[in-house]
Amino acid sequence: ILFRANENEKLAAIQGQKWDPIVEWANAEFELTLKPSYSIVEGGSLCDVPRPNIEAESRNRLQRYLLAYGFLPLTGMQYAVESVKSLLLTLSVMRHRTDIEDAVDMALLEQTFQSRIWGNVSNYSQ
Repeated sequence: ILFRANENEKLAAIQGQKWDPIVEWANAEFELTLKPSYSIVEGGSLCDVPRPNIEAESRNRLQRYLLAYGFLPLTGMQYAVESVKSLLLTLSVMRHRTDIEDAVDMALLEQTFQSRIWGNVSNYSQ
């Protein structure tokens, strides 16, 4: 939820409306300084996976928080993060900030937005 679209104003507005409260919550809850990224090269080169620039102190704080968990809880978190593609959404559910349905809706926000514009592609795997 830190990587934002900037080519569609409506999508960017919806992302801000839905995702900014989660980022603000995470910043307050974990004493972080996370900010959205609007460029795929902001945190690395064109060859890198798109990622926002996260300050070392924020990265260290998250790492310390996660290291307090054992192997099994971390494994569960890994599955949740892979499902919703967001550590912040996963943490917001774990800390009862967000319910699961809302987290999934936020994770699918761009896909849902695009399907409303272009429609669903039926039988696209054939």
